[in-house]
Amino acid sequence: MKELLAFLFLGSVFLSAQAGPATHSACNNPFWDYSAQSPDELRKIAETCASEQISNLYFSRAYHIELLNEYKALVALKAYKKSNDQMYIERQRMFIALSEAFAYDKWKNGNDAVLSNLIDHYDQAIEVTEYLLWGNEVLARNSFSKP
Repeated sequence: MKELLAFLFLGSVFLSAQAGPATHSACNNPFWDYSAQSPDELRKIAETCASEQISNLYFSRAYHIELLNEYKALVALKAYKKSNDQMYIERQRMFIALSEAFAYDKWKNGNDAVLSNLIDHYDQAIEVTEYLLWGNEVLARNSFSKP
């Protein structure tokens, strides 16, 4: 009897160690309001999601926020030079806000495939922001205009 209890106890310990962190409630709703979360918090949420697609979405959001913050810092450093840098930041924000809004409406109506499109939009916005950080405004402008 003692062996059976020890086996059951060790089995439950092993299974609980394999389960990993508890799933965050945001994993059940990809359009959860994440605006108050830092990129690190978004990554922690992404690590708990069972769905790879929703996890990728939260990782993309975190990286996009970090890139925009880096770009804002860069713009502040070169404020003496006249440029359209702030316009690029606002354009990226607007692009993502519209993508999120349209995707939410489709998702709410039962279209789960919209999440992959939203992740693609984040990838496009990340690509543009990386080009801007590297100082290549021509590539940023050209990649943003492609569908």
